[in-house]
Amino acid sequence: GGTLRVVALGGGGVPGAEDQPYWDPAIVFIANPLQRCCLNRTLLSYNGRPIEEGGILLRPDLAVDLPEISPDGMTWTFRLRTDTRYAPPLADRTIRAEDFITAAEHSVRVGDSPFFDDIVGVREFRDGSADSISGIQAPDPGTLVIHLTRPAGDLGNRVALADFAPIPAEALAGREDSEYAGFLVSSGPYMYEHAPELDLADPAAPPIWELDDDTGP
Repeated sequence: GGTLRVVALGGGGVPGAEDQPYWDPAIVFIANPLQRCCLNRTLLSYNGRPIEEGGILLRPDLAVDLPEISPDGMTWTFRLRTDTRYAPPLADRTIRAEDFITAAEHSVRVGDSPFFDDIVGVREFRDGSADSISGIQAPDPGTLVIHLTRPAGDLGNRVALADFAPIPAEALAGREDSEYAGFLVSSGPYMYEHAPELDLADPAAPPIWELDDDTGP
């Protein structure tokens, strides 16, 4: 409960948002700390305690448990909670496995994340020779499978970063990737003050900062 007010850097090159914080989770080195604490949940996370109290140990968050890892370390399978929902304006929308695929592809298109290169199909998706990342699959809404090109023992830490936080496809439909900052749908304990007013169905609808006539998001 309550209101969290944050003073942050400006719009990160987003037209019309020069004075607004750039809250796209794919811009990991700008927005990541506040994304992780407040606006976005992730498959795995940490308990926020000091190191001596287990603060560096990965724990399930949107996943129900730590992932199943194949013996060769090349396939990671995450089972998701099936009752977790987004904040308004998608309060009735559950978080599904395909939302992590949307997030990964968004992050690769934005181009600021180095954390996906070990996943099968990322290079082909980045260079435009593939329409999707073949190595991230959602066989059902509650299961996410990631195939790697080589073992990566730190993949659990990577999926705990905000640039792999789920994105509902509705928030990107008809919009450029650079516009997502203004239409971010929270999965965390906080949301933008005017988030319930966002019209995700209209690609021409105003972003969050145009809905606030006072101090911004």
